[in-house]
Amino acid sequence: MKKNKYSIQSVLSICFACLIVFAGCAGFTEDGNSLETNNSIDINLESQFAAARTTQIGKVDVGETESTITIIHEQIGACVKKDSVFKWDESFYWGDTIKYYCSFKGDTLVLTDSSINHDTGLPTYTSFFFVGGTNGVLDGIWMVSPCVSFQGDLVCWDDGVTTFIQIDGDKIEFRESQDNFDYMSSGFVYNLFSFIDRKPRIDYSVLSQADIFAHSMDLEYWTTQDNFVINNKTNRNMTFTYEGRFWTLNVDYVSRSDSAVVSLSSGDATCQWHFREKKSSFQELCREEFEEYLYSTYWYSFDTYVWNYKNNNYEEFGSCINRIQGIEKN
Repeated sequence: MKKNKYSIQSVLSICFACLIVFAGCAGFTEDGNSLETNNSIDINLESQFAAARTTQIGKVDVGETESTITIIHEQIGACVKKDSVFKWDESFYWGDTIKYYCSFKGDTLVLTDSSINHDTGLPTYTSFFFVGGTNGVLDGIWMVSPCVSFQGDLVCWDDGVTTFIQIDGDKIEFRESQDNFDYMSSGFVYNLFSFIDRKPRIDYSVLSQADIFAHSMDLEYWTTQDNFVINNKTNRNMTFTYEGRFWTLNVDYVSRSDSAVVSLSSGDATCQWHFREKKSSFQELCREEFEEYLYSTYWYSFDTYVWNYKNNNYEEFGSCINRIQGIEKN
């Protein structure tokens, strides 16, 4: 089997797919043709799961032959605008299903997605791996393996995020632990350094929280430049020098999927960037007084607009940095 080490950015979309994939096949025997994976786990899954943050709750359905599983993604309720008035519509319902083939290899759960390649017309197979459970028993807590198989080619990554699922009958819950995620090697820092190095603006406006904190291998570029010196760095803070000026960057608070507060200081001055994004369950924010933070997406299947919430002070953050540097940017 071929095993590659890909950049984090190239597999982020894959990793997100993992989060919405897991479902429930019970009573299977071991599939001898499953890909070989490392299923040894030296952690207490129950305590790790209890400490992690819930990211999604869904439903699962086991096929009649117990060889397939289906996960059902639902959105119940949405922020809509009728007659110039924002209102939370409890009757709004959206559901989507994804079907997977299911098998076990030892105590590793393997879920495989089959799709047709539009260029060749041939089927392609993607397998996801979940470890820590019991062979043939789906109910319980599983941890997502940081590897995905594309047509037998194993792609692995390590972004410091640990994902868990808990399956209980027809219910599934997804949780994330981000304690080891390296925010200082993310696209956020790459864009920040670009801005400090005279780029006209910070590109945080149209991005989601997941995009902003996606890992960026391009950060290595800045460490090779004479005008940037990284003095100290952890996964949540950094001190660096740019053209003789000393800076301190710190992630004060972060929930990688929907909110963050970051501080950047130099001397006695501090600039703070905050971001909050909500796409579901934000009834208290679906009101006219928050209209400047509400943006719409068109749902073709419903012939209507659904509004989401995003509060992002990136322009104020950029202006504050400019004042510290004593420069103006057009």
